Amino acid sequence: MTMDFPEPYTVVMASDVIRDGMGLELYLRGPAGYPDGDILMEVFYSDVDGTFQTQKFRSVPANIEEWFQAEARRRLPPMPS
Repeated sequence: MTMDFPEPYTVVMASDVIRDGMGLELYLRGPAGYPDGDILMEVFYSDVDGTFQTQKFRSVPANIEEWFQAEARRRLPPMPS
């Protein structure tokens, strides 16, 4: 699932069956809003132990990193039954 977010970024949310959880990935936006090139950051939520892990692959502005972390915590935890 790809969604548009602050210029020039795109966020992709995906299930990861190998690591058993969900991830949110931050990319630079390319033509037509699709990710362009390498991933900038990832936040992964583990279904195994309920933890969040953040990995930075490139430098991003502090305000975008803060926004992305908050967005990941809003979207990745399991929804209550």
